[in-house]
Amino acid sequence: MGTVPSFLAGLLMIAAAITALASEYLAMPAIGAAGVVLVIAFVFLQWKPLPAMGKAFAIGALLLVGVTFLSDDPAALIVTGFERGVFMIAFLIFLGSIRAAADGSNIVRRCGEYLLSQKPSARYTAFWTGGTMFGAIISVGVLNLFGSMVSAANTLASAGGDERVRKVRARRSTMALMRGFTSSLLWSPMSISLAVVLKSLPGLRWAWVLAIGAGLAVLELVIGWLIDRVTNPRPATGIPVFQSSESWTVFLFPTVLIAVIFFMGLGLESSYEITLATGVMTSAPVVTLVWLAAQAYLRQRVSMSGHMVERLGRFAREVVPGYRMEITILSTAGFAGAVIAHFLKPEMIASVLAWSGAPAYLVPALVMGLIILGGLLGLNAIITVMILGGALPDPAAFGVSPVILATAYLAAWGLTVGSSPVAMSTLIIGNLNQRTGATVGLTWNGAYTTAAFLVLSLILGVAVSSGAFL
Repeated sequence: MGTVPSFLAGLLMIAAAITALASEYLAMPAIGAAGVVLVIAFVFLQWKPLPAMGKAFAIGALLLVGVTFLSDDPAALIVTGFERGVFMIAFLIFLGSIRAAADGSNIVRRCGEYLLSQKPSARYTAFWTGGTMFGAIISVGVLNLFGSMVSAANTLASAGGDERVRKVRARRSTMALMRGFTSSLLWSPMSISLAVVLKSLPGLRWAWVLAIGAGLAVLELVIGWLIDRVTNPRPATGIPVFQSSESWTVFLFPTVLIAVIFFMGLGLESSYEITLATGVMTSAPVVTLVWLAAQAYLRQRVSMSGHMVERLGRFAREVVPGYRMEITILSTAGFAGAVIAHFLKPEMIASVLAWSGAPAYLVPALVMGLIILGGLLGLNAIITVMILGGALPDPAAFGVSPVILATAYLAAWGLTVGSSPVAMSTLIIGNLNQRTGATVGLTWNGAYTTAAFLVLSLILGVAVSSGAFL
């Protein structure tokens, strides 16, 4: 794919994202739905490098349009489905714009050096923290970013000439990094997972979801730390560690960055008739532009306009086309979720649960289990959450609070991307360690996924039994 087609493809998706944003602020779904024309053009330009699974999703979406004609108002359903699919893409693009400033950033490099300099006893917590903080900002890009730093610093010499120590150090560091990233899906207001859940459960009290999710994320940290300590031998003494003069204060920057984006989004939500997800995806590009301007200001002999144009141009030319698989899945899942939600009524699901005899407190575990199982079978979590979100639009009808169900979605999403053999996160970590995604997701992370699933299912089940948030 040449430079010009790639740049054009990137511009098409940015334009589609703008139509979705305008649709949200003007409360005119037809504007967002019109953006699907740009999405189709993008998929056409990216068809050759698009993986076979992505092509299958694109063809499936076209076939699904025919299903809409079984409804009473096909045109309205098509507009709803297209608008939802384009919105999901817009969230990905606008939040992904932060990478325009984060890639090559000195502060990001310094955070990586601090992580690498930690003692073995503190390394898991440090990498988990780095993974969850920067995972909230640059999503799965944190794995490549800090993972590459681990590979560069974790040389045979740094391991005292012991290849076994080098491999163990790489595995423990990158697994902590991945688990931190997956935990960010529980608490980050900037994650695509929250945007999907908010679309699936309108009127959701998101503040409670993020608060509970943050607590569960800390619990996942404890679970992972214990498994890491139990399954790994004590490190050998006398092995040199990576040296750095950085302190924990370097993480104040990403903390402030996340807070600014969140509170700007919160302010927009309270000022306009929009959701938190819309507010966040509005504030992220603004913060990105300010960050780029600050970078140019702090670097001597660097033109501010030139720096911003170069970084944003690279984002449109390289980063956005690289999202081809995610864009195809998101648009398909958004459309499919709307169609399923139209045909599957809440009382149908409630009657199935009543027929099965499954008590309400088992619903979170069942939902999480289905999402994780889908991931193990090769289904992206976006697809399964969209389908379940369409099938369970009113969880209160069968005794489960929307807050609890939303938390179950987020928890399962994180566990899925950390266990699925074909998830981007397990594939990246596998590549860094010369292992397959199946080895990372099932062998290395299997015990963690199982333990976290059981503990989180128990906690959410107890919450359902107590009638919390109903």
